[in-house]
Amino acid sequence: GEGLTVKDLVNKFLVAKKARVDAGELALGTYHDQYKTCKRVLSVFGGHRLVEDLGPDDFEALRKNIAKTYGKLSRKVEIKRVRSIFRYAYEAHLIDAPVRFGPGFVGPSRRELRCERHKNGPRMFEAVEIRTMLAAATVPVRAMILLGVNCGFGNTDVANLTVHNLDLQGAWCNYPRPKTGISRRCPLWPETVKAV
Repeated sequence: GEGLTVKDLVNKFLVAKKARVDAGELALGTYHDQYKTCKRVLSVFGGHRLVEDLGPDDFEALRKNIAKTYGKLSRKVEIKRVRSIFRYAYEAHLIDAPVRFGPGFVGPSRRELRCERHKNGPRMFEAVEIRTMLAAATVPVRAMILLGVNCGFGNTDVANLTVHNLDLQGAWCNYPRPKTGISRRCPLWPETVKAV
């Protein structure tokens, strides 16, 4: 029948997102995550399915599929990405009415996420473990570890850090968050300055 198919929707969605990547408005990693989500949507719903025919039962099946491969926090993020695909369809005037996901197509609650964190225990290295890693690390890795511990930087932060963000004479790092642009100013320890 006539109408927007799931395949057409994910193609249009990905083209729009790729344009944002090309314009520097969206990170390539985010685009890859959205691409994987689109593949999942296609595999569960099928490409020739009409978007307007999808209902709560279909999204419940998708939620179960997501739960098979993702933990609670990742499941919440994946469901948000799926919702953004179908919200795009409505906002881009590809469909006349918003998609009805049903009450069950939501991520875990904050309480469930807190319980999951408590169950898994704290995710942190103790001082002894950090010293052991530093003793065995090569010079570049030592600098990366110290930037992570000293400034709370993640992998992407360290990978994208440039020399102009560092004031090694004054022992400061001025590095805005790449995603939000929010300013971060961090005093550098002497061992971090030396390693960098």
